[in-house]
Amino acid sequence: MEQVFLAAAELGCDDWRDYCLKELTRNFPSSLRVERLKGIEKECQGEWKEAEKIYQKILSTKPEDWHPYKQQSGKVPEVRVGHLQRAAFCFEELIVHNPRSMYTILTYAELLYSTGDFEASRKYFSMASYLDETNLRALWGLATCNMALAEKDKAREKSLGPSDEHGKAALKLLSTMTWQYGALAVWFVLLLIQYCVVRVVCQLQIPRDCHPDSSLLEVMYDFQVMFVMGFMLAILTGVHMPDRFAYLFCFSRPKPRGWVFLAVMLLIGPAWGSLDHIEVLSRISFTTDFFKKSVVNCLIGVGVGAFAVFLLGWHFYCACRHNPLSGFLAYTCSRLAIWIFYALYLYVAANTAGVYVHLHHYIIGFLCAILAEFNHPISLLVLAGGTGIFVQGISAYDADPVIERLRLFF
Repeated sequence: MEQVFLAAAELGCDDWRDYCLKELTRNFPSSLRVERLKGIEKECQGEWKEAEKIYQKILSTKPEDWHPYKQQSGKVPEVRVGHLQRAAFCFEELIVHNPRSMYTILTYAELLYSTGDFEASRKYFSMASYLDETNLRALWGLATCNMALAEKDKAREKSLGPSDEHGKAALKLLSTMTWQYGALAVWFVLLLIQYCVVRVVCQLQIPRDCHPDSSLLEVMYDFQVMFVMGFMLAILTGVHMPDRFAYLFCFSRPKPRGWVFLAVMLLIGPAWGSLDHIEVLSRISFTTDFFKKSVVNCLIGVGVGAFAVFLLGWHFYCACRHNPLSGFLAYTCSRLAIWIFYALYLYVAANTAGVYVHLHHYIIGFLCAILAEFNHPISLLVLAGGTGIFVQGISAYDADPVIERLRLFF
C-alpha cells in the first residue's frame, strides 16, 4: 500500500493518496515510515513548512535518517524556484540512497537535460531504459538527448574554420597511416619468420633437393624478391586495412581464426617440402620438359589449371556479390592484369628458342594468394596457404627467375 501511495502522489491521484495514507495510519499509528508519507503528502499539497516540521520530528526520533529526508523535503521547492543545479544535487543524493528508483533516476536525467548536460542526461535515461525497457519516459528522454547532441555537433562543425577542418583531416590521415605501417610491419615479420622456419627444416632434408642460398648477397636478393612481392600481396589482399587485419588475426573466442591462419601459414612450408619424400609427387615440375614427357603430366597441368580457374571463379563471385560495380571492376582488373602478364610471359618464353622455362611454385603460391581479399574462411586459407608456398619456394630453392637462357659451350 505504501507503493500505491507513492504512485498516487506522483501521478496526482489525491483520492487514492488520501485513502492509502488513512489505512496506513490506522494500521501503523507509530511508524516512522508512515510519518514520512505524511510529509510527502504535505509536499504534494504545497505545505512546505508543515512537511518540514514532520521531517524535523523524524529527525529527533531517528537522526541517521536525517539526510535523505532532508533532501526529499528540499527537492521540490528547489525546482519550483528555478534552482535546477541545487535540485540536481539533491536528486543525485537520492540516487545514492536508492539507485534503482525509476522516479528518482528519470527526474535527475530531466534535470540534467534542463541544465544543458546532455551527455550525462543520456546516461541516466539509458540507465532507466536498462531497468525498464518499456518505459516511454526513458525512451523519449533518450531520443531528445540524441537530437540535442546532434544539433550541438552540427553547430560546432559550423563554427569550425577551414583550417580546423584540415587539421582534423590531417590528424585522422596520420593516425590511419601509422596504423597501416604497423600492420605491414607485422606482415613482414611473419614472412621473415616463415623464411627462417623453412631454412631450419631444410637442415632435416625437407625437401630432399633443398638448396637454399648460402652467400649473403644471394640471401639479400631473396629478401628483395620476398619483401617486394610480399608488399604487393599485402596491399592486394588488404592486410593493411583495420577490418581485414582484425579478421585474420582474431585470437579471441568465439572464432579464434587467427590461430588457424598462423598455423597454416607457418606449417604449409614444411608440409609442402615433405611432399618431396613421396616418389610420385617428387617428379612433378612445372617445366616444358615435364609436360612433354607424357599425357599424364599434361593432365596434372590441366588439373592444376582447373583448380586455378575454380579459385578465380569463386573469388570473382565474392567480389561481384559483396562490392559495387566499381569495386568489382577494380578487383577483377588488378588480378587479371597480373595473371595475364605471367601467362603472356610464359607463352612468349615457351616459343622462344634457346630458353628454358620453369614456373617456380613460389610464383604459383603468389598468384593464388593475391586472390584472397575477402573475410571468409576459404579466402583466409587461400591467403595462408598461398603465402606459405610462396615463401617456401624462395627460402628452399632461391628466388630464381622464370626463364633461363641455354648456353652452348665449345
